[in-house]
Amino acid sequence: MTQRYLEAIGSGCLIVGESPQEIIDLFGFDPVIPVDWKNPVKQLFNVLKSIESYQEHVDRCRLRFLEVGTFSSRVEKIHEELINIQLV
Repeated sequence: MTQRYLEAIGSGCLIVGESPQEIIDLFGFDPVIPVDWKNPVKQLFNVLKSIESYQEHVDRCRLRFLEVGTFSSRVEKIHEELINIQLV
């Protein structure tokens, strides 16, 4: 997973593409709308025609990002893991 996924979600963007497993594991669900590789242009036009129907998904992703995707929450999780393996 790249930082770009978290930046986009944190900014309230709707991501259409393919999710790396790491982001699904981190969020507990797939925050990315799967791309239709057979007709991606038509899919994007359809998304734009009904963009308001994706707002609930965007809001859910952003709230989850605030719980698990910020630097503060990530550092806290890393610290917990270091304690668990007795490095701190």
